[in-house]
Amino acid sequence: MEIKTKYNIGDVVNYNHGIKKLKRYECDVCEGLGKVELKNGKTIRCPRCDGDGIKVVEVNDVEERCGTIKEIRVDISEEETMVMYSIAHDYSRWTLERDITGIAEPLDF
Repeated sequence: MEIKTKYNIGDVVNYNHGIKKLKRYECDVCEGLGKVELKNGKTIRCPRCDGDGIKVVEVNDVEERCGTIKEIRVDISEEETMVMYSIAHDYSRWTLERDITGIAEPLDF
């Protein structure tokens, strides 16, 4: 059985790589002050931001990378065929074919 893939071992491709980023926001409870005033007039440390005045939230993001395909894996089931690529410098994960945006343009030096 021969399986055709869109990309081949050795192809230099651009691909989308999922990453996590930390975003900092001003706390919406204390408006960045780090403290809130209660109805009785007493001031306490903000319970939402713990007195920092900011919230730090982890968000998913995507960055475009370039790399060379080193391995190709094809998983075939009754429901679907999934093509995945191992890209140099990114060995900890497999990149799905849909996340590859195309062959990288050669660099002129």
